[in-house]
Amino acid sequence: MRLYGDEVESENGRALHRTIIVVDVEKFTHGSRTNADQLAVRAALYRSLRRAFDDSGIPWDDCHREDRGDGVFLLVPPEVPKALVVDRLPGALAEALAEHGRAARRDAERVRARMAVHAGEVLPDPHGFTSASINLAFRLVEAPQLKSALAGSPGVLALVLSSWCYEEVAWQSRVVDPRTFRRVDVAVKDTAATAWIALPDHPYPPARPGEAPRRGRAAVVLASVVALSMTAVADRPGTGGGAVSGIGEAFPGDREFLAHVINLKTGKCLARNGAYTQPDDSESEGGDIYQWECADSHNPGHVVVLAPAGGGDWAIRSSVRADLCLTADDEPETDQHFHACRPGDDHQRWRVRRIRGRAPDAVVVENRGAGGCLAHQGGRPDVHIQVFRRECRPFGQDEVGWSIRPYAMPGRRSCGEPWRGPVRNNATGLHLTDSDGAAHRTAATAPAVSVVALGESAHGCHVSISGAPGTWVLESLAAEGWVRVHAAEDVSRCLAAVDGAVTTRRCDGSRSQQWELG
Repeated sequence: MRLYGDEVESENGRALHRTIIVVDVEKFTHGSRTNADQLAVRAALYRSLRRAFDDSGIPWDDCHREDRGDGVFLLVPPEVPKALVVDRLPGALAEALAEHGRAARRDAERVRARMAVHAGEVLPDPHGFTSASINLAFRLVEAPQLKSALAGSPGVLALVLSSWCYEEVAWQSRVVDPRTFRRVDVAVKDTAATAWIALPDHPYPPARPGEAPRRGRAAVVLASVVALSMTAVADRPGTGGGAVSGIGEAFPGDREFLAHVINLKTGKCLARNGAYTQPDDSESEGGDIYQWECADSHNPGHVVVLAPAGGGDWAIRSSVRADLCLTADDEPETDQHFHACRPGDDHQRWRVRRIRGRAPDAVVVENRGAGGCLAHQGGRPDVHIQVFRRECRPFGQDEVGWSIRPYAMPGRRSCGEPWRGPVRNNATGLHLTDSDGAAHRTAATAPAVSVVALGESAHGCHVSISGAPGTWVLESLAAEGWVRVHAAEDVSRCLAAVDGAVTTRRCDGSRSQQWELG
């Protein structure tokens, strides 16, 4: 029999060497996607794959392919250089998916995907193929770290390579930069493996000299021995002068920024609620901090603001309420909470320091006043989502390790020149006036209002609008020319035209919250 270009020998089942590719669509079964949306997504995925294979010089018709509903499993013939799969295919696929996304009419038709690449022996039978190598590829594409990497990326594709593919192909490449990969320890079902993650269309910054990402077996063994010995030293009373073994220099930065802060054990993001993800639960004084699934790229979701607090320390603010800061409670083994920001309060100052021997964005977050590091509560990540403080021991305890990924808020606008002109609402066609803050119909000429930049923040450019008292943050929308206008003091609320007047409402996708400048 013949399946999609690969000979399947049902008689003897002898092993064949193949490059193994698994592609999986992010949130394919999400409730926002109808059956028609799923059909559109599947069609777009296959079109994008076919184009990417052609652009990469990989013969599509010679590859074995199996449909997986929300993804595709492929075997590439051994005569095709693996460098084509690692060097060219991921970028070509990201480009094809992005082009489809720009042309898509609805968000539910856009495609973001995870891609796993491995190589090894596969065994054919009358139904297809099986082998431990195939099983590993399917485990890698389900790695929590890969899902978090895609969730935290503004791009459309996250790539994971097996350790073998990274060391034998990516590390030898003159096309891709192996320093832009991040090493992860994957544990999915009964599989534990080392793998390497990259973002083809939004690369990680190259690892700095001395933090080279390549780690062969000998290096891993040596690092483990060193880690154990350092931990043993740290356990001895009075050793190390209070320094925590395995923790290196401070995380650099001199300005505030939005970030996904992702737990290295659970793959979930540090958050209170995040920007307009829970319409019925606004930010509040004393609210707990949790770990949630990192949000989709089109939704700011579960991010926090990291702001310099002096002396190399950081404040961790709510991404929604600028006046709420993460505060260490007196008892470490209890929930941590957001309280009103108090300048100079050491319980709101956090020392963010890198973990030696890990990726540059791997850190511990230690409280200056109360001590102890932010940690996953423990237990099942899908049930136990609260954040405690525990002893800062990064080796073997990833629950105190976090990955800091700067997050570009979708539609973020930089400050520009002062502007004056009409501001029209998309739903009503009414224009904002600077007389009394009310929107009303105009005749042939629309009234002009002034928009003046006041300064930058993590969310973007703060502006004053003469027809709307207060300070605002403008968010560019996908539809050309339209913006959403967030209240700076609570970015979960947006300027809206309602019944001929202007008010603020919980931000949503309605046209009443879309405004045209000019």
